[in-house]
Amino acid sequence: MHDFQLKLSELTFTGSALDRPECVLATHAGDLFTSDARGGIVHIRPDGTQQLIVGQIPGGGKLHPNGFAMLRDGSFLIANRGDGREGGVWRLHRNGQVEPFLLEVDGITLPRTNFVLLDDQDRVWVSISTVHKPDYEFSPTRDDGFIALVDKRGARIAGGGIVWTNECRINPAGTHMYFNETWASRVSRFRLASDGSLSNKEIVAELGDGNYSDGLTFDVEGGAWITCVVSNRLIRVTEDGRMQTIIEDYEPDHMARAIAANAQGKLVRTLVHENHHRTLGNISSLAFAGSDLRTAHMGSILSPHLVTFRSPVAGVPPAHWNF
Repeated sequence: MHDFQLKLSELTFTGSALDRPECVLATHAGDLFTSDARGGIVHIRPDGTQQLIVGQIPGGGKLHPNGFAMLRDGSFLIANRGDGREGGVWRLHRNGQVEPFLLEVDGITLPRTNFVLLDDQDRVWVSISTVHKPDYEFSPTRDDGFIALVDKRGARIAGGGIVWTNECRINPAGTHMYFNETWASRVSRFRLASDGSLSNKEIVAELGDGNYSDGLTFDVEGGAWITCVVSNRLIRVTEDGRMQTIIEDYEPDHMARAIAANAQGKLVRTLVHENHHRTLGNISSLAFAGSDLRTAHMGSILSPHLVTFRSPVAGVPPAHWNF
């Protein structure tokens, strides 16, 4: 694994006409699911056919999916980017019915919500990037992000003090909750207790300027695969913080302007989303798939498809793997 690298020419593509497939999930049956800006989830079946599952928020609001999780009954929990009104987590059923799941925690009305994770104990973890308004004024130091937990005890904030919380995952050993601090260009973690409490925040790896960590997925060796927007880099981070760049696809001038703007606290969404890629489109997530969990699919903000490759190491089966 230590010398594994990919060339852009080795990548293939899965799915078509997807709209902002930022998050991707895979199951043992061979099904793929991606978030879609048209208001729901796209199901990519093993035979390649696709179905768009959409729903309306009660009252007429539109779902703007970011991260999402799948529950045992096949419904989805969607972290809603919102349109300035509805953030929070909403449950989307396969028939298009939508109902609220989590709109407030510890007295805080949830703003645009970034990510939602189902773990092996059927607990739900929710990433809130920031409570600052406007939320698309990015900062490399503002640490008002947090991770919320929903379990049998109810909903509560489990850990905070995070610079723009993005995807979060429990490591294979079950000892830590890892998470991305996007505009601080780093991967961090909390110690995870049996009751779900998070403590002892520490930095695992400083990824370097321009590597704005978005997606995070573990392999069976404990490596965290980090997808980065702007730099379009896929970086594998070991438990002791060693980093390995698997692939990259960036335009130097664009990345330099983004780095300068972020350092001044002036990075804005339009600059992040400028399309200066050649093949990758602001890669934002990774899911291991296939019967051996070695087929990797990367989601992105800008591409109309998933980017696919074969990995030399298998991924960790997610909680929904056999749903």
